[in-house]
Amino acid sequence: MNSPSNLPSFPTLLLTLLTLTLTLPSCSDLSEFDRTQVQSAMLDSLVTTTESMDVDMTLFRDQHAQLRIRAAKATTYQSAVRKQIEFQGPVSIILFDADSTAATATSGRALYHEQKGEFELFDQVQILSQKDRQLQSDYLKWIEKEDKILSPEFVIITTPTDSIAGYGFSGTIDLSEYTITQPRGRVLID
Repeated sequence: MNSPSNLPSFPTLLLTLLTLTLTLPSCSDLSEFDRTQVQSAMLDSLVTTTESMDVDMTLFRDQHAQLRIRAAKATTYQSAVRKQIEFQGPVSIILFDADSTAATATSGRALYHEQKGEFELFDQVQILSQKDRQLQSDYLKWIEKEDKILSPEFVIITTPTDSIAGYGFSGTIDLSEYTITQPRGRVLID
């Protein structure tokens, strides 16, 4: 038979219950926010990097050449959620339409975001179309799916008979259609 001296005292019993009450909730599942943070940290640590030198590659779509890229160096970053290729220059991108070369773009470096289907060109960007039109800027984005190029930066477009400059460029890769939302420069009126 247990004597009263073998039973835990009231303060000991209270301390034990308090300890259990505080420690049991900490053993529960992670919140959705915490689970997302842990997963993001794990995915960031699982990035594969590949480097290639003197790159010369042609990308095909539906058995037709879509573009040809030449660069001094290409670095591919790939994780479970994204793939990005950084080209370091000089970079040359030849864009093809159904029949021939539509335009040639050159820059100091370029980024290709595979999931978005977008190229970003940086540093002395120049586009020369087959229609003798030329664009110069320090930044340009090409959205493949829409066959559209954009630049919020200053651009200069030169044609055989005219030139225009300004900010807020949007147009086609062959420079046959374009808009500059903030044109700059002088206009002579006769």
